[in-house]
Amino acid sequence: MARILDAFSKFFDGNGQPLVGGYAKFFINETTIAADTFDDPEETIVNPAKVPFNADGGLSLNAYGSILMTVKIYDSSDSQVSSEDNVTPRGGLTSGFAYANWLSSVTYVPFISIVTGSDNNYYTPLQTNAGQDPVVDFGGPGLFWKRINLNEFWVVTVNYNVGARVISPTNLKRYICVTSNAGNDPVSDATGVNWELDEAILNFAIGKSYAVGNKCFDEIDSRIYIAQTAQSGNQPSSDGGTNWLPADGIVTKPTNASPADLAEDVSRTPVLTGDSYAVSGSSVVHKYSRFEVYSDVGLATLVYKSDITSDLESHIVSVPLNRATTYYWRVAYSGERAGTSLFSDATSFSTVPDLSEIFAINSDAGSAGTRTAVTGIDLVTDSGSIWTKNRNTTDFLKRLDTQRNLKELDLSEETAEVTNVNGLQQYFANGFEVGTDSGYNGAGDIISSYIFKNFPGFHATVTYTGNSTDRDISHPLGVPATAYIVKNISSNIPGDSDFWFKHSEISSDGALPMSGSTTLTAGLLGGSTSTTFNVQSHAKVNTTGDTYLCELFADNPNMGITGGKYTGTGSAGLEITPGFKPGLFITVANTFTVGVRGTHIADIKTGTSSHIYISNTGAGNAEVAGSVASWDNDKIVLDSNSLNASGVVYYYIIIQDPS
Repeated sequence: MARILDAFSKFFDGNGQPLVGGYAKFFINETTIAADTFDDPEETIVNPAKVPFNADGGLSLNAYGSILMTVKIYDSSDSQVSSEDNVTPRGGLTSGFAYANWLSSVTYVPFISIVTGSDNNYYTPLQTNAGQDPVVDFGGPGLFWKRINLNEFWVVTVNYNVGARVISPTNLKRYICVTSNAGNDPVSDATGVNWELDEAILNFAIGKSYAVGNKCFDEIDSRIYIAQTAQSGNQPSSDGGTNWLPADGIVTKPTNASPADLAEDVSRTPVLTGDSYAVSGSSVVHKYSRFEVYSDVGLATLVYKSDITSDLESHIVSVPLNRATTYYWRVAYSGERAGTSLFSDATSFSTVPDLSEIFAINSDAGSAGTRTAVTGIDLVTDSGSIWTKNRNTTDFLKRLDTQRNLKELDLSEETAEVTNVNGLQQYFANGFEVGTDSGYNGAGDIISSYIFKNFPGFHATVTYTGNSTDRDISHPLGVPATAYIVKNISSNIPGDSDFWFKHSEISSDGALPMSGSTTLTAGLLGGSTSTTFNVQSHAKVNTTGDTYLCELFADNPNMGITGGKYTGTGSAGLEITPGFKPGLFITVANTFTVGVRGTHIADIKTGTSSHIYISNTGAGNAEVAGSVASWDNDKIVLDSNSLNASGVVYYYIIIQDPS
């Protein structure tokens, strides 16, 4: 005899909750005459008339029988929930609606709840949730629900989706839907257009005779085999391929390749890469993969999954992860006919730090003695650069970097690097100290400083020696630069020792002098890749034997830094939209117009009242009135001042507010 209801049947109320305390009653088909069911297939242990449900809504006893029956389902209050006639001893209710429709007001519990979605597919929750539509979730992130297939009797009125499994009431064979359809009897679908046989594969039996093409499942190695000869008694797993061959290969458990375990400073949208796909016992190809990212080592909180993706060994996380956070990830591979591997052993990586750890905007009042600027940036352990300017005097903007120790460069046309004994005194783990030089520390003056840590994907400084030959020079950014600046630091030849500004929006090999001594000059700098920047043979950037400094700013919105160009309108309201909250705006004008040419620097701490201006005057400038009109959450709005002169093309770097 066989089961009237299979061991996996579960019963739910109208809210999709298990019928705890409910029960099933069995009757001779289409009558009210009670029919016996049994807890054992030999019909020796008779069940009670009411077969109770357990906490999951499943039968607490087996339900074996040998006749067609009517099955009635009751809840704990003895109220009849449903009734089905023509239930066969092969298991399953005939209705396609055994599980309640999903309701937004109900809280669903993993491993217990099963619901019918609006697409007539069945779903079970992955985590406790309420209000998460399973159809929408399954088609999107898939964090709350997974779709499941249940074997039911085929019903002529039901619209079946691809993958649905049914039992034919005609021949009691199982079928799987291969084309969405309604009303197509799987038995008469001889061409296999809508249905294919979903064959049961039984365990290998030592005394059974097998014909060529028969399949079995070997419990020793948990694999499916196909008989190659008519035979019996040959254990498939130890046959060696004479009588049996594996029907489907076993996909090898993958290994996480990249990011490496414990990797740091990983992108918020990392590329997850597993090792090469491998399968034993078959030549089936790699078809799908599933990548998962968790926020905890116990893999309890899933924050991202690729679901079933055709990205095979590598997949880009499409939703940005949090900064400065440790994540754990794993991957499973699926073959075309080989099932799915075990998940790889999870490994961890940490995402890039908060911007405040690598970039700072500092504003201090000058003092009569030495002054310590507390920035939160460690330039003792790590390398980086400082731009600092007395906003109240005509002192030049001072540029310093840890690679050059305490030497300074004035952002002017022709100054070589010098050591200023009253300038920068030392670097600290959370800032730096300056002396009494008015450019650094005029008493009562406002001193603005911008601190950039050298960090992959954000900022880098490189020095090179000129050789008068066009060439590409390596840099460690790891992404292309939105702009890079080249300065001869061993010469002060007028016109040749400027800060030359190369922006990615300048399509030629031209560059702009940051002092505004001229307009775009050709033949200097050819652009950058993620690993190199180009210098031409021109004496301004590549004189043989001279030493040059190159400072690179990344084009990487993921790290809060990018750039672009705009044409001034002369009217207030022009918007620059980087997609993050701006904090620093550096723009260089391609013009020789007095008061506009050169470099303009505005920052959120100073706000809208004034900005730093560097021009070719033979001396520095105090801050000038007017700045960005407003600093918004995702953009800046320019005013009608020198940052927005009508018809002038500007090239800019914009960095996120680190606060």
